[in-house]
Amino acid sequence: YARETLSEAIAYALESGCVAGTGKDQPIGMIRDVSPTASVTDGVYPKQTPVKITRLDAKTMGGLLAKLARDPNDTTGATARAVDPRDIIIVFNPFDYWEKVFAATTLLVGGQYMTNVLPIPAEIFQSAALARGEAVIGIAPYYFIGIGPAGKQGTIVPDDSVKFLEDQRAYKAKLQGNGRPLDHYAFLLLDVSELEAIVSTIVEVAGTVATKEQA
Repeated sequence: YARETLSEAIAYALESGCVAGTGKDQPIGMIRDVSPTASVTDGVYPKQTPVKITRLDAKTMGGLLAKLARDPNDTTGATARAVDPRDIIIVFNPFDYWEKVFAATTLLVGGQYMTNVLPIPAEIFQSAALARGEAVIGIAPYYFIGIGPAGKQGTIVPDDSVKFLEDQRAYKAKLQGNGRPLDHYAFLLLDVSELEAIVSTIVEVAGTVATKEQA
């Protein structure tokens, strides 16, 4: 029980650090500004300026990927890099996912529902590390995470030095690792506070396909 509980606690802390970590005594999260001009105070990296989106349609997604396609080595913004949409991940706060994203990415096709449908083959995740109204989109392979030899479960150490107090054994779990985005265009912080929960229904009629949107 102690091992399972501590392993879950470490996994949650690691997720929180990778998504939103400040960089001080923890990883630099995906939502942080790691640009050369970022104002880092006492080891804490500031949050990115969020990009506000209201829909998850093809035009919006294409615009976001165009931002990710910018070459970080070109300060003029004139050079691009190829972005494989299969490498894209989008992370939402669980409240936002179930209240907005679930409806916006669910299709009714031939009487059956298909969930997490986007214009690109991106993978959707939920994380409580994000505040309500926040989301992050980025290129998954462009986030580096290094874990010590103990692995992602960490090292669990028992201690009997205080057992005389209540005849109990104490446990400590420790993980060594670090992480950060590989460049400042690899991930984008999104403002999804006004995301529209649009439900698309695909209707097949006599060999033709029509799509309609429902609020």
